[in-house]
Amino acid sequence: MYELAVTDDYKDASGKYFDNDRGNFAKAHLDAYDETEIDKLIATTVEILADR
Repeated sequence: MYELAVTDDYKDASGKYFDNDRGNFAKAHLDAYDETEIDKLIATTVEILADR
């Protein structure tokens, strides 16, 4: 939905999660708010990038 990027209708929506499947703003998956899961994702990403 390109309107999110180019119209003033969503100018105050920065940082909100847009659920493309539902077509509206919603909560992200619960793991997205879990600091432990976030740390694991970052560690895995760093490990993958280090192997390059």
